[in-house]
Amino acid sequence: MTYGSSLRLWNLENVEKSKAPLLFQDNYSIIQEAIQIYNEALKLLYKTGIIPVCVYGGESFNNQIADLREGCDILIGTPGRLIDIMNRGIISLCIFDI
Repeated sequence: MTYGSSLRLWNLENVEKSKAPLLFQDNYSIIQEAIQIYNEALKLLYKTGIIPVCVYGGESFNNQIADLREGCDILIGTPGRLIDIMNRGIISLCIFDI
């Protein structure tokens, strides 16, 4: 798993650096692992106001983008879907302190 610091990413009009982490998986069965990490994040972040979002292939791209646009403090995802989202200009890693 790779960790880097990010920002409150998904207010796309006001992109600023912050301390929220970007998490992504890079090994076998990455989708199941990303979902497991997301489910654990939901439990740990319950009633904190911190919003995790999980993005991965095989599920509706539009629904995942809608989740991002509603707000995201922690982004959990698979490399392929993250690259797809970056290539579409929805997110950019140039705003991360890694």
